[in-house]
Amino acid sequence: MRVVFRPEAQEELLEAKAWYEARADGLGMDFARAFESALLNALRRPEAHPVVQDELRRVLLRRFPYALFLPGAGRRISCRCGLPPSPGSGFDEWKTKGKT
Repeated sequence: MRVVFRPEAQEELLEAKAWYEARADGLGMDFARAFESALLNALRRPEAHPVVQDELRRVLLRRFPYALFLPGAGRRISCRCGLPPSPGSGFDEWKTKGKT
């Protein structure tokens, strides 16, 4: 399986990590670890994650309102966008990029 990170996805992940780190020391690193764990889980068992549209599967991160999306039967992994958090969380100041 191939992992594809578009430049906008890399930028989005770095922004999310910085956003969390600015809220609490170490939280950005926790986000990075949760992302890595979700990515490894997706690589090991893509079929374990729900199909959300056509053949697009979603892998949720633990503890964070974020997801990875696996198109086309797990041939590649594409990080596309974060998921909206609960209202009033302050997360709305951080806008996701590259939504499709």
